[in-house]
Amino acid sequence: MKTFSILFLIFILNILNSQSQIPQGNRLLGLGISARFDLQENLNSGNSHNNYQSFSLIPSYGYFISVNKLIGLELSLSYSHNDNVLDNIIYGMNVDNQIYSISISPYYQSFYILANQLYFFGKFGINIGYDNNLNKNGGNENKSETLNAGFYFIPGLSYLINAHLMVNAGLGSFSFAYSSNKNIKRKNFQMYFLPSNLSIGLNYLW
Repeated sequence: MKTFSILFLIFILNILNSQSQIPQGNRLLGLGISARFDLQENLNSGNSHNNYQSFSLIPSYGYFISVNKLIGLELSLSYSHNDNVLDNIIYGMNVDNQIYSISISPYYQSFYILANQLYFFGKFGINIGYDNNLNKNGGNENKSETLNAGFYFIPGLSYLINAHLMVNAGLGSFSFAYSSNKNIKRKNFQMYFLPSNLSIGLNYLW
């Protein structure tokens, strides 16, 4: 009886596994939305606070080079707003920074089966982008353009609704970027988890 139960369990797992495979040669067309929110307050520095928000629209195209393994290309159109306020009698100021961005990213994504039609994924990409910055400090305005490049890793979950539709949810992000304009060269490492960083997407497979 014990042997029969083990064989039956293996049989069921094989069925679930076969139903959850995404075949080599499949294509993917996706649309994702990403948002990040960050609020920092410092009561020891004249009651200052920094409020950051960003939103991105991300269309993508991918090709499954083998079972559950995908290479693709995505375009990111982003808007971010950073409001830095220092409430101080002597040094009171409000610095407002708005950034419009566009970037392109080749990426590799691998799916790991958790249950029938449910996957954990890891996504690694290289990012090349352009930023248009508008900085307002009191009555002064300053515009600048920035080029940036880097890489990122996004873990997340995917659910295959049917043979053609899949939904994704990112569980945070890890990224490193190098940016440069005529005034500043900067390196930046970032790590975000839910709920400060949220990304969701819908994919069509065929």
